Formats: sequence, C-alpha cells, structure tokens
Amino acid sequence: MASILGQILAVVKGKEIYQTLCYITFGSLCLSLLLSLLLPMNTSCNNAPEEDDVTFWNAQWQHSKQLAIDIYNCYTDQSLMIWSLWWSLASCGELQVGNYIQLLWQHFDKHKTIFNGGVEAFVKVISLAVAFLVGIMPVNWDLMGELTLGVISLIEAAALFIMAVAHNIWVSYGLYIVFRSSFTLLITVATYQIAKGLNRERYGLVIGINTAISVGLQAILTYVINDSSGLCLSIVPQFVVYASYFCVIGLIFFIKAIFSLSRFGWRAAFKLIFLKTNQDDAESQCAINDSVPR
Repeated sequence: MASILGQILAVVKGKEIYQTLCYITFGSLCLSLLLSLLLPMNTSCNNAPEEDDVTFWNAQWQHSKQLAIDIYNCYTDQSLMIWSLWWSLASCGELQVGNYIQLLWQHFDKHKTIFNGGVEAFVKVISLAVAFLVGIMPVNWDLMGELTLGVISLIEAAALFIMAVAHNIWVSYGLYIVFRSSFTLLITVATYQIAKGLNRERYGLVIGINTAISVGLQAILTYVINDSSGLCLSIVPQFVVYASYFCVIGLIFFIKAIFSLSRFGWRAAFKLIFLKTNQDDAESQCAINDSVPR
C-alpha cells in the first residue's frame, strides 16, 4: 500500500513530493509506535519463579541457564541448523540489495523515469502469490530442500549479476522482481521447515537469533563494501559483489545437496520428490524421511 501511494504521488507531483513523503513516513512510524504502546500486556505467559524466596539474581541465572540450554538444543539439530544458516546468510544479502537497489536504478535511469515505487508494489503482490503457492506445492522439502536452496540461490546470483552489467533500467526492474520473488519462495519454505521442528516457545528464539546474525553480517558487509574505511565501491561493482555472495551461498548448498542425495540414492530420491497422498505412501514416506542422512 505504501509503495502504491508513493508511486502515485511521485507520478502526479514529481520530485517535489519527496519531502512530503518523508513527513508521511515519519508520521506513520510515530502512529505505529503509539499504537504499540497502547496494546494490552500479555498475561498468558507465566515465567515467574514459584518460590517466594528466590532472589532476582537467582531468577536471572535460572532464565539464562534455560536460554543457553534451549539454544544448544535448537542448533544441534542438523536440519534446523542448515535452514537457519541459509536464513541468516540469504537475509543478509537480501537486506543489502534492498537497501541499495534504489541507487542502482538511479544510476541506470537515464530518462529520469520514476517507477521504482510501482516495481516495489508489484514485487509485494508477486511475493504474496509465491507465498501462497508454496503452501500448495506437494514437494518433499526434507529431501529436496538443500538442492532447492542451492539452485535458486544460484539463480538469484545470476539475476543480480545481469542486473549490474546490463545497464538497463527495465532489465533491472524485471530481474529485481525475479530476485525478490525467488527469495520469498525460499524464506517461506525456510520458515516452515524451522517452525515445524520447534515448539512454540523456541520459535521466537531461533528466528530472533537468525535475524540478529543476518543483521550483524549485513553491518560487516556494509562496512567492507560501502564504507569509506573499506573498499568504498561504486554501485555497479557493489552488485557484482552481491551476486558473487549469493553464488557462494548457492554453491555451498548445491554441493551439500549433491553429496546428501548421492548417499541417499538418486533413484529413491527421484521417486520421493513429490509427497504422496494415500495412507500407505504417507507411512512409507515417514519411514524413508527418518533414514535421510542428516
């Protein structure tokens, strides 16, 4: 909605509307903050110690100890670790691309067209459709997840590289849609794969840690690539680096997938790419999933 409104105002009013858009954005953030402060407190969670004689520091120690145990239990699961690793690495790259795509479009936009907001709005619609599509795809993500992560990450790398070297605003628009849509597909699958192996209390913990890692990696990448103390690359070489970054991610998961599928057996894997619907096949599917190498 914000992208559509911004695009309409930019087309109608031109560049002089940008300061007004900043005011609208600031006002929306202030309103969101006010609404968040007015939300009722959560009274369903009872984490307070039952003993009255437990001191504050003892309680904090117990909570910290339980937190460490939860983190250890979550990240010692190899399947969850693989999906979380992709989540953190890919989210870092996606955030970086999203932060600097406007500068790339400004560099390519020789005729000063202003459809950036429209493209962002269209990306949101396509991403929504992709997210719904993932829910009805009968794919065995336990078996094909690593290969999917590798192949689509390589596609994203190719899209970013062509986007950087094509020097055409319309090509950049189209490939940006491809990049964001494919990322939405994978992040939706990753969210499901992570959530299904966790209880409700640990889900927020894992997603929070993954997000914190991705933001930390993004800060490092920004310092190395963009900051004057680092390489301080111009916008086109920046996107070549981002393409190389996703290429490395894709190769890591692609090679890991080839190794895992080779151990499992290509013929058996091919038969189990799509999930079965009848009860007999479902039971055999569960048995075979337990034998998938981790």
